[in-house]
Amino acid sequence: MNNSEKNKNFDVLDTTKLKSDDLPLISIITVTRNLILQDRESSFRSAIHCVQRQSFRNIEHIVMDGASDDGTQNMIREIINKYKKNDNYVQIRYRSEKDRGLYDAMNKAVNIAEENIFYF
Repeated sequence: MNNSEKNKNFDVLDTTKLKSDDLPLISIITVTRNLILQDRESSFRSAIHCVQRQSFRNIEHIVMDGASDDGTQNMIREIINKYKKNDNYVQIRYRSEKDRGLYDAMNKAVNIAEENIFYF
């Protein structure tokens, strides 16, 4: 089965004809904890950069950190401040607080999201 056959069952939203007020807001959620200690700083930076490069601009990026204690919080703030200087910046909402694990952190992020379309 080729891609066009696979996609014929899906509605495709052509965003080129819509005003930004008509577009859905997508909440992209990234959950973190002790990225530096676990040698995952590079993959986190890549994830942030990937979201910032999206052509669809009606996005909020929620970064939910599980109260990292290895310098991750400062690293995340530094990255966010770097992207805020760009005029075409995708909003990043960052929170760091203790949680009861991955799914608890995901649920907390969903609760602060502006919309109900999520991508983890």
